[in-house]
Amino acid sequence: MNEVLVFGKHKGKKVTECFKEDPSYISWIMKLENPSNHQMKRIQEYYKDKKFYDINKLRQRQRINVSNLSNYLKEDESVQNIIQKLTICENDVGKIHRSDEIEPCIYGQFIDYLLRYEISLLKKESFKDDRCENSIFLPNTLICYDSEWNVIKREVIDIDEKEEKIKKHGANMMSKGIGSWSSSFHPEIYRYGNPGSISKILESYDKMQKSVANSKDILNVSLSHSIAFGKRDIEKYININEQITPEDRNTLKNYIQNKVSCVSKDDILCNPTLGISDLRICADADLIIGEELFDFKVSNYIGNNVSDFIQLMVYAGLHFKKNNKLCKKLTIYNPLLGKEFYIDINDNIIDKIFEIIKNYKIGDECKEKIKAEVEEKETALDIKIRKMLKHLKNDCSDGYIKNPKTGWTVFENGKLGKKIIYEETEKIKAAEIKKIEF
Repeated sequence: MNEVLVFGKHKGKKVTECFKEDPSYISWIMKLENPSNHQMKRIQEYYKDKKFYDINKLRQRQRINVSNLSNYLKEDESVQNIIQKLTICENDVGKIHRSDEIEPCIYGQFIDYLLRYEISLLKKESFKDDRCENSIFLPNTLICYDSEWNVIKREVIDIDEKEEKIKKHGANMMSKGIGSWSSSFHPEIYRYGNPGSISKILESYDKMQKSVANSKDILNVSLSHSIAFGKRDIEKYININEQITPEDRNTLKNYIQNKVSCVSKDDILCNPTLGISDLRICADADLIIGEELFDFKVSNYIGNNVSDFIQLMVYAGLHFKKNNKLCKKLTIYNPLLGKEFYIDINDNIIDKIFEIIKNYKIGDECKEKIKAEVEEKETALDIKIRKMLKHLKNDCSDGYIKNPKTGWTVFENGKLGKKIIYEETEKIKAAEIKKIEF
């Protein structure tokens, strides 16, 4: 379909190009009932018998976020068979209004940050946002992680050497067998943006951390989300007029206050990171309060279909597997509709969904490729560790090693022997990490 889109965030692109780059957008159009736009109707007719997501391609992905994964799950008949009997309930919770000055996706980010800020005020904690800090404070920083996603090294790189450095960094990590890698590298704001805009975002973030921000500040900081995903045309939203009336802001605040009033501060998890490296899924949910998991939406089409809750089910499952705590209630809060939609779930539903996800074998082809490379060529790290062990055992009886600090021999499998081996191994790893060229 070679028509050029005349609406939405992909306006100006060919429909086929949009389908290739962002199938979720075409998928969203397909779900619209009685679309007002004639082009939308033609798109619905053209794509009515097409599958948008090929599950087999998940085997080729290194990892996937929950939002993208939920698109695959929505097209899976086995998932639909599990969720079709679930009942959606709804409550009227007060309606707010969106200004025509701001596009829906930007407004959605703004509401997300505003609600999180209100929660930080209620908890009497300083507001913190990793995405803002990584995309604004660390625009050209590569980050090295271990297998548990703990940061083990950060290093600033030259903006103009982005592709070469990232490729080299990834190759070094694999060859040294140390862990995984990622980048927090978003130079677009520096190449296409106004440095003054960055200063305004930083000023606003400082106010949010000091709990003295207004809604203009919150909008500024929320734009870091767009920067993180390479969106360039954010200049027009910096320091624009107030985007929410005091009455509407009170509506949001009252909703949150009612939810947190019956739980302790420790049971409020704002923007929790729920990704699990073994499953190759990365995720950060909007909010968990006690046994209720929330997702904030500002679309006129989200909340009243049980498929809309698939993303929340994955969040709930990740939370359960990671923290052994089950969210029994999943809620979509849509302030533009003045509604909260919710369903009740149990661990049986979560287990079934995750059995399906497990069978997708996400990243298996990547894992097999890396495994083959490791088997074909021993890593430098392995060789050095074996040399270290050989050195410790030199001139010692079987089952004994030399204590490098005292020169005395100790039992290899004893408490002290194990400690020595661990410490010497960590020294080698640390030395290898320092040698990584980003």
